[in-house]
Amino acid sequence: MSGPRTREPAPAKLTSGREKMILAAVREGFFMTVAARRAGIHARTLRKWRGRAWASKERGESNVYTAFEDKLVQALAEAEYKLFHGIRLAADDDPEQAKWLLEKRWPKRWARDRQRIELTGKDGGPIELEEAKAKVGAKLGSLAARLGDGEKE
Repeated sequence: MSGPRTREPAPAKLTSGREKMILAAVREGFFMTVAARRAGIHARTLRKWRGRAWASKERGESNVYTAFEDKLVQALAEAEYKLFHGIRLAADDDPEQAKWLLEKRWPKRWARDRQRIELTGKDGGPIELEEAKAKVGAKLGSLAARLGDGEKE
């Protein structure tokens, strides 16, 4: 009988063609699930590859998964840059684009349309939960007693 398997399984699905398709889709700003589907794999497979890469990196190892993850992180950065830059250029001619960009990039400083919702109890006081807790406790106790006696709802 042989011992436990010590080497990583061959990355049969992680081909250079699939890698290129995924990276191209991510660079264009598509979600990972769409990029995976475009390459003919399930999103779960892509998540597994990334998980293997992270686990390998934690162990200080380099392999096809870590190399792919590095390229994927770079592609994500390129997509963010490209999309942000496009909005930034549009903001030069369109004040609404500039407003949107400021609100999203620095919300504490620029987002003026945020709403604050505050819940209060009677006459603006705190919400009293003790009475509600007591009612729920009584109902649960009653239900437990009926179920213990074999009664049904």
